[in-house]
Amino acid sequence: MRLLVVNHFPVFPPNNGGKLRIVSLVEHFSRFFDVTLLCPLGTREVLRSDSATRTTQLTGGGKELDVAESPFKPALLGPLYLLGYNSVDALSSNRVSDFSAFASRVRRELVGSTVVLMEHPFLSRLIRRSLTPRDRKKVIYDAIDVEFASASFQNPRNPVGNMLLSRVAALERTACSMSDAVFATTDYDKALLERLYGLAERRVVTIPIGLDTSAIVPPTEESKARAKAEFGIPPDSILVAYIASAALHNTKVLALISRLASEFAESRNVVFYVGGSVASHITGAVPQNVVRGSSFTFGDSRVYNTLQATDVAISLDLNHKTGTPVKTLEYMAHGLPVMVTQDEARRVGLTDRVNASVASVDAMNEKLRELLENPDLRRRLGKAAREFVVRNHDSAKSADKALTAIQGMLA
Repeated sequence: MRLLVVNHFPVFPPNNGGKLRIVSLVEHFSRFFDVTLLCPLGTREVLRSDSATRTTQLTGGGKELDVAESPFKPALLGPLYLLGYNSVDALSSNRVSDFSAFASRVRRELVGSTVVLMEHPFLSRLIRRSLTPRDRKKVIYDAIDVEFASASFQNPRNPVGNMLLSRVAALERTACSMSDAVFATTDYDKALLERLYGLAERRVVTIPIGLDTSAIVPPTEESKARAKAEFGIPPDSILVAYIASAALHNTKVLALISRLASEFAESRNVVFYVGGSVASHITGAVPQNVVRGSSFTFGDSRVYNTLQATDVAISLDLNHKTGTPVKTLEYMAHGLPVMVTQDEARRVGLTDRVNASVASVDAMNEKLRELLENPDLRRRLGKAAREFVVRNHDSAKSADKALTAIQGMLA
């Protein structure tokens, strides 16, 4: 059996939730099937460096893995598909010639494939138009999130915004309706997709975002003390970490972090650490207890070193209304007590004071104070957080569930 996985953006390096999901599924599937992974590379330098190495690792066991040869700029695709340029002809006429080459490659690879796994509704019309009436291929839409819900949150409610939402809904409906199965990342997303597009319950399967939990080692008291020494802070200090990209919705969180730090400025043993590319957006005066880290992404060794020193992790995903915030899972897998919004808790399935600290943005300072003043609560929530991720978000378990769904579809 041959499985074709098609994605519209580069998956190397796998440093966010969508990329991690694709890579972990492909790694697992390649043990059982011949797998072809088609995705843009972004630049030829990426192909020569990380992607070439990563491809070799993924093809272990003699199974086939391929990567599309023609790079193109995936950043163009968002505006294009939202505006309705969703056919190959339209894309070509708009001088996105590299995508035309990518689309041709997709058509060629479809010929010998048994199952097609598409990773974004943008790809649905390309794949649907490439299949002939005689094709008996099974098609799976892997919904990393619910695109319509995310777009509803981000787009303004005006004639243009409404037009964009209608485009998103049309493409997502096409992706769902043409697929023999739809993979959702959470039960919340599963129910939402069923309700929005009238999908039968059995047709949508929850396949959680997974992490390699066996490779993540929670800090011990000794490793935490060593990590704090490397940061130049006393071992009895409490480190509160916020790590994020420089996306606009994350930069807006910096004001909240600054406010929280000001609340605890008189507590000399409380240190706030801001890491990742969002740290470069810290401007103006900040409380003295805020440390600005360097720019890095999840998967970087510096993240591991930072989390080894961390006592409380803050995860504020204010932009997305569906999907799974992978940084929250990463914190939890390290056995850290994590502060999340009520919206995040609902999506991931977390419970306040059981496996997370859940609060509205306005009540964050009171919830943080509760954690800072109660080391036993921090230890209990951290332990429960780790157990939650191992039980529900281990990459091997998620891939096994996806494999079972595919085998059942083919039976």
